[in-house]
Amino acid sequence: MPDVPFESIRFEAVSFLYASREFGQPFLLEPIDLLIRRGEIVFITGGNGSGKSTFGYLLTGLYRPGAGSIYLNGSEVTEDNHSSYRDLIAAIFSDNYLFSENYDEFDLANSNLQLLEFIELLQMTHILKPDKGKTPLDKNLSRGQQKRLALIYALLENKQIIFMDEWAAEQDPRFRAYFYGTVLQKLKEMGKTVILITHDDDYYTYASRVIKFNYGRIVADIHNETFQPV
Repeated sequence: MPDVPFESIRFEAVSFLYASREFGQPFLLEPIDLLIRRGEIVFITGGNGSGKSTFGYLLTGLYRPGAGSIYLNGSEVTEDNHSSYRDLIAAIFSDNYLFSENYDEFDLANSNLQLLEFIELLQMTHILKPDKGKTPLDKNLSRGQQKRLALIYALLENKQIIFMDEWAAEQDPRFRAYFYGTVLQKLKEMGKTVILITHDDDYYTYASRVIKFNYGRIVADIHNETFQPV
């Protein structure tokens, strides 16, 4: 797969079947036909067991389609290029874990202006104190603050696509409003494509489209005609 800028991800008749402990019977994500374009901010919504998390695992490459195909920029994702596909996406799942070691060897020094910019964007300036080396940033934080730190790390990865699963659920109401109204706008200006699983219907107007899952199928795909990609 050529190393070119991301333009689109397309699901063609993608389905997935697995045993569900929660419901006591197999769960089927029915065939999905879907196109996500560069610069979109896509909200994924639906109730428990609707299929939205399974879709997220397929999108990020943690699950392989049981049937159907995923295409990146028109080229099919196969065993040969699967790792390249996954490398386009920075993912923060609902059970995200922060390591105590800087395994990704991020530049976490206080001289890294980009790091300081991200810390300020996520309103962590008075909480995170980078030093002169690569010492991991303090993760002794509240759950909401840990999610903010995870997003800072995701931005340092400089991936073209950011996937977040219920990222804002543990933020306080003030910061949640700031996230949707300011942080997402900044990510759009940075050229990121954002796919976000969320139940925050008060903020759906900040998305380019809202996709709703129910009982393993897409039941709505609503485009926001006022959304302007950068």
